[in-house]
Amino acid sequence: MEFNTSGILSTPANIRPNARPRQCARRRRGAVPTLLATALLAVPLAGCDSDPEVGHRLNQAGDLVKTVLGFETGDAAQANVLDTRYLGSIAADDTQVVDLGRRTLLGGGSAADAASVMALALTVTQPGRAGLAGGGACLVKPPGGGAVEELDFPAQKAEGGTLPVPGLMRGLAALEARYGRLRWQQIVAPVEALATTGMTVTPNLLSDLQAAGLGTGGPGGVPLKVGDILPQRAVSASLATLRTGGAAVFYTGSAGGELVEQGVPGRALANYAPVWRAPASVTSGTDRLYFPQNPAGAAALASWQAVQAPAAQAAGDPAARFAVARVAAFPAGSAGIDQPAGSTGFLATDAAGTAVTCAIGMGRLFGSGQIIEPFGIFAAVPFDGAAAGSLVPILVTDTTGGQLRAALAGAGSYAAPADTAAIAASVLHGGRGLAELLSEPRTPAESVGTLVPDRIMALDCPSGLTAQTRACFVQHDPRGGGFSMHVEQLAR
Repeated sequence: MEFNTSGILSTPANIRPNARPRQCARRRRGAVPTLLATALLAVPLAGCDSDPEVGHRLNQAGDLVKTVLGFETGDAAQANVLDTRYLGSIAADDTQVVDLGRRTLLGGGSAADAASVMALALTVTQPGRAGLAGGGACLVKPPGGGAVEELDFPAQKAEGGTLPVPGLMRGLAALEARYGRLRWQQIVAPVEALATTGMTVTPNLLSDLQAAGLGTGGPGGVPLKVGDILPQRAVSASLATLRTGGAAVFYTGSAGGELVEQGVPGRALANYAPVWRAPASVTSGTDRLYFPQNPAGAAALASWQAVQAPAAQAAGDPAARFAVARVAAFPAGSAGIDQPAGSTGFLATDAAGTAVTCAIGMGRLFGSGQIIEPFGIFAAVPFDGAAAGSLVPILVTDTTGGQLRAALAGAGSYAAPADTAAIAASVLHGGRGLAELLSEPRTPAESVGTLVPDRIMALDCPSGLTAQTRACFVQHDPRGGGFSMHVEQLAR
């Protein structure tokens, strides 16, 4: 079997928390050439006013810029401070995916462009949780005072077919048409290159394979191990077709014909359309929260309302707060909610103030388990019933809708709606950092070493997200192998 995944291995060095304010960073227009910028960005920016060693290194970096490029890095009184320009923030449950999102923002892409690239990349690196045959949901906050929008693109069951209609590609095309800056080819090409290079087997992939009962056998029956690299020729060829033919080729073109032959109903495939709509929302003090209009969103809203009670907020035991949220989300009982659900979440923002948070999935781990030939991808299961219950993007703005205050993306298990809402409440009540909030045990069993399978990405901007903000915090879930970062560029 050829699996479709790639990623940088998770190590303590590359999954360290990144919930910190961006500081010592005055933003100006203009950029240092890429190679030199890469070298200079290796100098830490946090705490640079108080650490003599960091200050010395900044002095050296500033002298290098002046010597090589012939200009000062700042005003005379600030000559030793590196100037940077904020491009956006990103988080996902895979380091390779975050790297492609970073490159997209550095290349002039919007938050929507970065989100689209990351969604496609996740189909390569995490085939058990994302796939070209799957679907998902996103919330988008436009720049300025534009209304928050929900974009739904589920994998749908249709009469007369043995496979559901894929939603992902038309969903991403809709996101790009409304909020993208880059050409479609620029979105697909980096992911095609990733698939061509091959997958790096990660602990997450092995865990997903075992949980799905698919075994861990590789080519020739040799067991897969962390660090193995496997080619992805079929997936790369599929992405090449999408790059040259656009998303429509998956629905009405040659690729669509292949899907029909495999069991996707032709008429339903050709007529598939993602849905833009207003999300569910609720006002809380000076904040307004937005939830998707799907089963997960309804459960998250119920959990949010439950954890607003003073007793829940005052609970000293983190697991007790999550328990309150879980009871509200699942009043009939929570047995089985901590099972892998075949989904993953990610988020992206940009300097214009756009924010995109998404959760995509396959309905369950590796979908139906059936490989769709000749694409080399797994078939999803329809997003009905529990299959849509783990897709939990949440956005928070001020009451006017003009300023983004927070963004969260929950996925990975059916407990994600309750857990994401509980974390959102703690973020907005303040007092503790994202790294602490995302690391807290969500069930009593976690305190003795059993990790829950959901993953939550979070961004907290207490003063709002603008191009001048210096106090946003972004964090990935430490339970996974992901990464989170602010993307900045050296500037004159």
